[in-house]
Amino acid sequence: MQRCRGSYLGYVSVKKMVQLLKFAEVSRRTTLCRSTIYGMIKRGEFPAPIKLGNRSAWIESVLDKWVSERSLQSNARKSAP
Repeated sequence: MQRCRGSYLGYVSVKKMVQLLKFAEVSRRTTLCRSTIYGMIKRGEFPAPIKLGNRSAWIESVLDKWVSERSLQSNARKSAP
């Protein structure tokens, strides 16, 4: 590595901050109610939340991926003859 003004130049590891969503935001983004979401989680059809003590939260990127996949499935069904 090269030294420049008292610091080292080299590869920088950039860690992406994980965004967590509360239930209200998950419900707003998916337009699903509590009983539907938890029923889908039980059947393995919806991403499960992570536990934070006595609270639960969803990882934003996981939920975004799920919404995107559902959108693609819906569009594929609409375009099928």
